[in-house]
Amino acid sequence: MDSSPESLEDDLARPSLMTSVGGSIATRLALGIVVLVALITSLVVVELNRLEWQRLLTSKRGAAQMVAVLFAGSLAPALDFKDDEAIRDRVRGLEVSPEILQARILANGRSEVLAEYRKPREPECAEPDCIEVLHPVMSPTNEQLGTVQLKVSLNQEREAFAQTRRRMIGLGAVFSLGLASALILIARRFLVTPLGRLETAAMGLARGLPVLVPVQRDDEIGRLSRTFNAMAQIIDDRERRIAASNRRLQNLLDHMGQAIVVFDAEGKLTEEHSRQAARIFGATAGTSVVDQVYPSADDSTMEREAFQAWIDAAVNAGDLAQFKELVDLAPRSVKFRQPDGELELDLEYRLVDGGDAQQIMLLATDVTEQRRLERSVAEKEREHERQLSAVRRLVSGGGQLFAAFMEQTERRLGVCRELVNAHSTLDRATVEALFQQFHTLRAEARCFDLASIEARVTQLEALLQELRAGDTDHSGGQDVRQGVDELAQLLTEAQQTFVAQHPLGAAALDQITVRRSRVVRLLQQSAGLKGDVRARIEELARRPLVESTALLPEAVARWAQRAGKQVRLEVDHQGLEIPYALAGVLGGVLSHLLRNAIAHGIESQAEREKAGKPSTGVVRISGSECEGGVAITVADDGAGFNIDAIRARTRGVSPEAILALSEAFESGTSTIVNRGELAGAGVGLAAARAELASAGYCIRIAATSPQGTELRLTPISASDAAPVSTGLAARNA
Repeated sequence: MDSSPESLEDDLARPSLMTSVGGSIATRLALGIVVLVALITSLVVVELNRLEWQRLLTSKRGAAQMVAVLFAGSLAPALDFKDDEAIRDRVRGLEVSPEILQARILANGRSEVLAEYRKPREPECAEPDCIEVLHPVMSPTNEQLGTVQLKVSLNQEREAFAQTRRRMIGLGAVFSLGLASALILIARRFLVTPLGRLETAAMGLARGLPVLVPVQRDDEIGRLSRTFNAMAQIIDDRERRIAASNRRLQNLLDHMGQAIVVFDAEGKLTEEHSRQAARIFGATAGTSVVDQVYPSADDSTMEREAFQAWIDAAVNAGDLAQFKELVDLAPRSVKFRQPDGELELDLEYRLVDGGDAQQIMLLATDVTEQRRLERSVAEKEREHERQLSAVRRLVSGGGQLFAAFMEQTERRLGVCRELVNAHSTLDRATVEALFQQFHTLRAEARCFDLASIEARVTQLEALLQELRAGDTDHSGGQDVRQGVDELAQLLTEAQQTFVAQHPLGAAALDQITVRRSRVVRLLQQSAGLKGDVRARIEELARRPLVESTALLPEAVARWAQRAGKQVRLEVDHQGLEIPYALAGVLGGVLSHLLRNAIAHGIESQAEREKAGKPSTGVVRISGSECEGGVAITVADDGAGFNIDAIRARTRGVSPEAILALSEAFESGTSTIVNRGELAGAGVGLAAARAELASAGYCIRIAATSPQGTELRLTPISASDAAPVSTGLAARNA
């Protein structure tokens, strides 16, 4: 049967149906009959007593009314002649009646008492101790002469009523006892005794004994007995099938590689479990599944409480759909300590029908070796990637990139010194210019993993951000000047470290296809030349696009991880070479654009899946020849620019003007509300545009939509000045 032998023994050890704690059914039936008969008899007796009292009152009132009529008739002549002495004599004549407690003769207006009689030592009385009767005194001409008021005692009636009530209660008690006894005997003969036989048979069936209840009647009890016999036969057949099925199921569970247990609504394990579960958990029926999965309370108190809370919610799931939603909140893996090592288990959950309540099946799969292999493979892949990254840096010419960074950084620090030295107090324009310089420097320092420089620049940016938020000019030049000096010292230390580690030493800082100093000198000397010679010199100074993008893949991976997103960078350089001036600033510009794409453009994984996009966002960098030089394209498949937000921050410039005039690249224009570590506070794109302008390039939004954004970096032409100035005028209008 479904119950275990232990539970059956407990059930059989309890008081039987006929002798349970609450009393047998016979006792309950007898008490019910007695209470019911007594209640009905009491109601009948109460009603009879009420009727008897009403009868006595009616009779007494009628007699009193008759006395009042006779007395009023005898008083009529005396009242008619206003014979006061006769009236008083008539009233005193009522003393002979012991039941008349009070009598009054009232004048016609009932305000004057003409005569009064009160029984000595009797207090004023009212119902139910006495009744009051009023009757008018009429003259022969039907004129009312006065009113007779009598109060008559009810003592005799109350004594008679009490005696009658006692007789009724006695007769009712005798009747109730006799009727209840008869009903109890009938119920015991035709109901309790047959039920007792059924109880004895049921207990025998619980012990597994063959039972058969004799059927002697054709009423409800007889039909119940026949039904019980049929049920006993069906249960016996079912038990045989269940036992065979359990043997097959247990054999199947024992040959599975998973640890399988089943627990009920209280989190207690049932009998069903696999051999693997006994080996790993030591599964025993009745123990807590929380103790099995998290045996150490000291190390996993929070996990135990969370698992117990999940069990309480899961077992009360109304249907399978609700249970599937709750499964996502359950622990999916656990590390299980054993004497021979640590096991890693993957956990799965299945809702099963446990009869009266839902039960949950827990499937634990040993994935220790699989996880160990995955970690080993991942570590080898990371080591391989680090090796490839180092090789890529060397192949792409890490020395010249670092040299360009050093040159640009020294130039930026020089600009910062000039700005600080030129002003005793830092006005808004100076703070803005300093912020752009430091913001770009921090992005470039990240590309070279110069953490000390990045940290110091971050501190200076925080200082400038406080100054930007103020309403007046601030003195802070000394702090900024000190920070610039510290950055110069850190830059010198970084340069010394690079030279010490590079195989070429200090010459690595001047290594390009030809020596950079010669190319720079040649460009300077040929500045006034035109024609083919100048073109050839500029062509000689061009640098491969790959040099400016070599460090970006690793940087993008780090930025995406910090933003909690999945982003992949694709670079299609196709051997393209870019002008020397553009090569000097392109690395920093691209870092701004990529960070902006990750922070603003690429959606989170959940948002991309909701929009029907791949979970991993893609940013592509490509280049091509164009009129006047080369064009660099930076495209992503994110959510696009928020034109409405930019328009609101740029005082209502139309969406067409924003696209055509690059209003999105104005300093302070930002569409993000909760700025994180990657957000540039509205200066990233402005700094990128300023850097490109110094190299003779501009940046525009080529296209933007919910499917992505495309930015183009192109040489500045003569036609660019007029639209830009017009757009600024429109914005400031």
